[in-house]
Amino acid sequence: MTTATSIDQTIADFAARVRRRLDDLPDEEIEDLTEGLEADLTEKALDEELGDPDAYATELRSAAGLPPRAAKSVMPWSIDSIRLLQALAASRIRRNRIAGAVLDFAIILRPAWWMLRAWAAFELAILIAGGRGIVSALPDTPFRWFIFAALAIVSVQWGRNLWLPRWMNVVRDLVNVMAILALPFLLTALASSSGWAYAQSVNVQPEPAPAGLTRNGGSVTNIFAYDADGAPITGVQLFDQNGKPLSAKPPGEDFTTMSDGRMLVPSTEVTNGNGWNVYPLESIPLNSIDNMTGRPRADATATPVQAPFARVQPLLTPPPLRDGSGVTPAPAASNEPPASAEPPASSGPPTP
Repeated sequence: MTTATSIDQTIADFAARVRRRLDDLPDEEIEDLTEGLEADLTEKALDEELGDPDAYATELRSAAGLPPRAAKSVMPWSIDSIRLLQALAASRIRRNRIAGAVLDFAIILRPAWWMLRAWAAFELAILIAGGRGIVSALPDTPFRWFIFAALAIVSVQWGRNLWLPRWMNVVRDLVNVMAILALPFLLTALASSSGWAYAQSVNVQPEPAPAGLTRNGGSVTNIFAYDADGAPITGVQLFDQNGKPLSAKPPGEDFTTMSDGRMLVPSTEVTNGNGWNVYPLESIPLNSIDNMTGRPRADATATPVQAPFARVQPLLTPPPLRDGSGVTPAPAASNEPPASAEPPASSGPPTP
């Protein structure tokens, strides 16, 4: 009786070990492979030794056409052993007074590291997702602020050893390693992008000034001259310091359109249409342009443009008269003393 019971227990233990070697398979496959296992083992035990349960399980897999059992990866270091090594390292560091003070100061700065870790994780996620081409110190959209806030909360909780299931310790350690490796590159990219943005803001190229006559960046289309008495004058020819005509002709165009729909034209008193420096310019209606040639028709009549002021304030001192040469004549020489001049004083008593 005892022998039969012992054999039954041996077969049960053997079958249990075989099933454990098959536990990486679905339950249905395990049940199919081990159906009637105890009966087969009992029959085999009557004739021979049962052998190795691992080998028996391998034979069952092979007979069913299943791949061999995959080897489980074993981590060389457990979380507990890592924590023990950290405690031993801290204990050895504190044996030195200066090193211990540095370690204590670093521990105080842990909250800063938690936020820096969250920022590094956020920037890496944004760069990997392709959402932004440069590194930024802060999120730039409400949604990204939400993501950063969530990462910051998780990082702070991890730093306080909260929200850390046993498997999450491995994730935290991986995030720490990635953040430490990425931070030098992220900070360098941040400094470069900040310097580039500052250079862009400083080196703003001004818009080019319009060609032709300008005043304060705006085009000058006509000029009105007034004489010393403040009355408007016409037919004024203007030249610059180099003798070049001061032309109000718009670059690349033949005429200038005014706000009232009329067009400014050069003075007809200068040949070849070169009277753009004779002011004030006159105007013609738009319908006076020949559609074929793009120039004013022969019957087009130019009319003066209304001056901005009928008169302006006269000059305080009238200009001197000028002769035909354009030079102010010098006063005529005279031997008579001015009326206000007194006779010269005598140097001695009068001669008797």
